[in-house]
Amino acid sequence: MSLRSGSYSRCTVSPHSPAGARLQAFALALGLCTACAASPLLPPPTDLDAAILWRAQYEDLAADSYEQLLEDNGWQALGSVEGERYRQSFHLRRGRRGQLYQQVAGWLAEQPDNPDLAYLQARLLADPERLLATFEGLVRRWPGHAWIRLGAAGSNQNLSQWGRASRHLRAAPEWPDAAEFAHLLAARQAAAEQREEPWLSLLKDAFESHAPAALEEVARLARAADNLPLAQRAMAELALHNARSADLDQQRDALLQRLVAELRAHPEAGLDTLLVQLERWSAILELPQDWTASPRLRLPWGLAEVLRPEPGSSAALDGLSASGHWLLLGRSALNGLELLVLDQAEAVQMEWPGAASPIWIVACASVRSPQPNPMLGGAVFRGFYVRRDLTARIAETLDYAVARLDPATPAWVAADALPPTPPSHGEELAEDWELALHLRAAALGDGEAARELEWRALLMHESGHLPDTLPLIEGRASWLRAGWMAWQSWWRDGMALGEWEYRAQLRALASGHAARWNLAHVLDAAADPTAPYHRPYRRLLKDLYRLAAAQGWPPAARWRARSDRQIAELAQALAASRGVELLPADACLQLLEKMSPLDQDAGATPPLADQESAGAQHPLD
Repeated sequence: MSLRSGSYSRCTVSPHSPAGARLQAFALALGLCTACAASPLLPPPTDLDAAILWRAQYEDLAADSYEQLLEDNGWQALGSVEGERYRQSFHLRRGRRGQLYQQVAGWLAEQPDNPDLAYLQARLLADPERLLATFEGLVRRWPGHAWIRLGAAGSNQNLSQWGRASRHLRAAPEWPDAAEFAHLLAARQAAAEQREEPWLSLLKDAFESHAPAALEEVARLARAADNLPLAQRAMAELALHNARSADLDQQRDALLQRLVAELRAHPEAGLDTLLVQLERWSAILELPQDWTASPRLRLPWGLAEVLRPEPGSSAALDGLSASGHWLLLGRSALNGLELLVLDQAEAVQMEWPGAASPIWIVACASVRSPQPNPMLGGAVFRGFYVRRDLTARIAETLDYAVARLDPATPAWVAADALPPTPPSHGEELAEDWELALHLRAAALGDGEAARELEWRALLMHESGHLPDTLPLIEGRASWLRAGWMAWQSWWRDGMALGEWEYRAQLRALASGHAARWNLAHVLDAAADPTAPYHRPYRRLLKDLYRLAAAQGWPPAARWRARSDRQIAELAQALAASRGVELLPADACLQLLEKMSPLDQDAGATPPLADQESAGAQHPLD
């Protein structure tokens, strides 16, 4: 059946044929079963490819061009109910309700028995009581018309008459052109009836057809049901399509936000599947689409793989880094799919002794991730990244903690003024009587700022990973040995990377840069079972204590006056005894020169305001 100029072509059957006799019998039975006579029903309207109109919305087409597109797909051009609804909605937003009503009344005068036009006029009524009464009357006249049934359901929903709305929804025929509207009403009905996941009927419209109204409704229902990941996913999909007409930086930002929202809603997704989706989203925005071909760093035995984010890896990743975004995307056998978007990223290249080619150091202003991410940095590519935002917040918290010290208390106290150390049992550590706090106070007392000390400590820790990670990335180290280290770490520390964290922090201490500050982090983590690296840092502290005792150092509680140089020398001796390669001194100095210190005014937050920095922990990697 086709539509031409607003009239239907009809299909007729001779009443004298067998088929005609059966049709007459059916019509008679239907008439006996209904309470009132119904006007003859025209064939269902032709389905419209509404994606043409949605794309125009997303591209923010000029108003006059969009209006012409709507005219081309509306009632007068195609006889399309769906297209006319979009045309009416456009004009309603411009305050033309009266003009629209008069226009449809003129069409109805020519076709008084046309239920499509009756529906299109009724939906223009603003008063909800009148709207409901009108649609209930139209249902009595045309009970098998999908749009009218849905109009009656929606008007009942407006007045919270959910039982009557449900009956109309069940009675509405499944017409293709009305499917999107039917799904939207069904989702609202499910939410009102407090059914679980009321948005299910809308999801296909939202994420396959990209219907704007469906995306907005999914987001609304999900927020009401406290399903924030789905709400964010729907709004990110909407933003993705809206960004088609945006500038390049906005398009890339929308792509990344869509990626984060997808993983927040579906953390179980596979890496290859996600890369295919990235190509589809990139195609919508006309961005580079070589995601599946992007080179990866792979660990043996399928343990992990990560996209190589460095410039030159792929056109897609190069485009992101050109806009100040570095994408860290991969999967591991232990944690599944992992994603980190580094925003406002500043990347520098530098030579590193022993490395086959220059490494990348990236400092970012903030990160986006599907899950709250407290990591200050990580050596997860050929180099490492560090975060300025969390570094500044943690430094503020530590500065505040030091400021609460009693000003009458000196930076260190005599041995006889300290409580005696209780006896140790098994794995206990000696009491240090707030050594971490006093080490920080001593460092700040030398005139250095907490943010600068935290920044240098972080850079040294992340650099401390390079002697272990670069040989693996460049194929100069044995993966079998790395596997053995991981197994030992799991056995001793309950985490596969414990030994790497031990070695990185030992190298950071041995570098001599912010050594007191970094030792304070070790002390904090060793005393806090909830700290990310509690067990490897506890091992490190015990080893330092044993070596210090062998060298004639006093108990840890009396280390408050120790300098960065003394702590560095102790760490260097421990590294030598463990066969841990030290950081190259010249490269460390060059790194500190290249990576500008934290802006003293950037990222300021009230002390202890951010939960990620609670407890002044020092999570890394």
